[in-house]
Amino acid sequence: MDKNEQLIEKHLGEAERLMDGKLYDRAMIEFSKAMKINRKQASKAVKGIYERCMASGDYGGLIAVGSNLLSQVPDNIELANILGNAYRRMGNFPQATKLYEHALNADVKAELPAYNLAATLAHSNLFDQSVVSAISEFERMTSFKVLEDSEQEKKLMEIQRSFMPANSEPEEEAPKVSSEKGETTDNEADSEKTNTDQTADSPPEDQPSEPDKASSQSKQSPSSKKEATEATADPNWQKNLANEVEEVESPAKKQEAPKEIELEPMEIFKHMRRNMDLDAEETLILIRALGAYCLRHKQPDVAWRLFTRLSFAWPDDDNIQCFLALAYAMWKGENQAIDKLITLLGDHPYNRYANVNLGYLYQQQKEFLLSRKYFIISRELLEKSDGYYDLREYRALADRYYEEETFGAALKIYEVLLSERETIDLLRRVGDIRLKMEKYKEALEAFLRIKEIAPDSQETDEIFQQLNQLFLQQAESLTQENKFARVVEFLELSLSIERTISVIEKLMDGYKALRNEPKVQYYQKELYRLREDMRLQEQEKHRQSKINEGKNYVKHHNYHKAIRSYEEALRLKPDKEVFVKLLGLYKRTRQLDMISDLTMRYNKSVEREQQEAKYKQEMERQQRVALEDADA
Repeated sequence: MDKNEQLIEKHLGEAERLMDGKLYDRAMIEFSKAMKINRKQASKAVKGIYERCMASGDYGGLIAVGSNLLSQVPDNIELANILGNAYRRMGNFPQATKLYEHALNADVKAELPAYNLAATLAHSNLFDQSVVSAISEFERMTSFKVLEDSEQEKKLMEIQRSFMPANSEPEEEAPKVSSEKGETTDNEADSEKTNTDQTADSPPEDQPSEPDKASSQSKQSPSSKKEATEATADPNWQKNLANEVEEVESPAKKQEAPKEIELEPMEIFKHMRRNMDLDAEETLILIRALGAYCLRHKQPDVAWRLFTRLSFAWPDDDNIQCFLALAYAMWKGENQAIDKLITLLGDHPYNRYANVNLGYLYQQQKEFLLSRKYFIISRELLEKSDGYYDLREYRALADRYYEEETFGAALKIYEVLLSERETIDLLRRVGDIRLKMEKYKEALEAFLRIKEIAPDSQETDEIFQQLNQLFLQQAESLTQENKFARVVEFLELSLSIERTISVIEKLMDGYKALRNEPKVQYYQKELYRLREDMRLQEQEKHRQSKINEGKNYVKHHNYHKAIRSYEEALRLKPDKEVFVKLLGLYKRTRQLDMISDLTMRYNKSVEREQQEAKYKQEMERQQRVALEDADA
């Protein structure tokens, strides 16, 4: 073995030793030294170590070795992709992005790095072929995803039959509605259009009077380059057609609708205007179904009218805002529709319809990185909500489970909903179910959160009283059975609701029975602190009464009595405001010799108070450490 071989073995041996100690940065230096001596010989040894790290899941080691390999073979796409995955698993997304981009610079058509880069943008835990498989369904989309409500569409058909002659109805049967929640049928030909000669509503001011969808799509949107961080959408874009929606009249002569369209949306809506209360909830639901039907059957101008009306009736419904943007995209062009969806997601990031349709719009513009990002987000959101696009439907399912007392299934859904939007209603329902399932600590957490959001809620105060009584009763019952581990558990829960001397004393007894001396000492200090807090509260109450008394004496020009009241208040606590009042009173009564004495006493009391505050902080710190040791 020559000298170079010996040096290579030395560096590689040292590198392996450093890797065993997780000292990856230093190991990389040793690998680099070996590479400089003889790249070919060292590469064989490094590759073996790299494969071993990959098999064991040692991502830090894999990066240390793989980075050296990549420096020798920079065009190795597979290696760059694997290193990107390793960085992503370690939470280093910027470095992962660089590695995936490195692979794509070597081969722009490389599939796995492209999908992994999209997953990185979406902060997903999917890798390689899992990413491809997860979004393959979305990448096959040929139209927007909108809601489907077969029951409401049946009602719409009944309405149409009530005013249209039988021979005017289309002869062929309408396309079947997919049973999957939130999906649209894809069997409509994109080239077919309905109502081609129908008089369209005027577009918003920021659009040309005649839609030119082809030219709109051919121009690349600024938003597709940098996520439209500065959306150009007019915030009042819905209101521009407010008057038009109220003036929907019979359209001009139009071509016959394609045969697969079974409903006549404009005729149905005109009939509804004449014969139904358009503000009634059941009518609005019918209008929503009719609008979705128009989107699926390529009648965006009618869909725009219907969803604009709904946006005023249901201003907080983010799905309606999404469908309005989709109608805009189909009718006037995609670029500003992208901006509108991005703006919507800024306020409602978990909206399933907005995410998946934004992905589809980007795909139509051949912005595949962004389209895949939003498809990945959509897939993971749908997995959370068991395939439901509309969270109102998902909530209705949870409510049904709750009414049927299938609490486990209901709780799972409520917790998903709560993770995306925290409301008092959901917190209350979650707390109630956890109580029923005897998950007392988790239930209390939910109710405490309600208290933070609505501190003045009388209903929440009543719930806490009931909970406290329940915890104390459970503790009393378990004490009779000598189950002190459970006793202290319930007493701790009670104490988190209300700090009382009696509960602390019972906790001390419980921990004495368990021979947990650190906990006993902790609660001895807690008992002292509680009594001290109560003393200070009484003292403050007395101090305020003296201050008010002094103010009253000053008001009646009885300055000597006012001085006595303020002096007593100042002895209880150094208060700058009281100190200043006393200085003024001594000057007013010409007791100038008392001013220097007052100043000296005030400064000493301030200094003493600061020392006591530091001592209290140190005692609290020691108490926390003692509690952590006891829990350990």
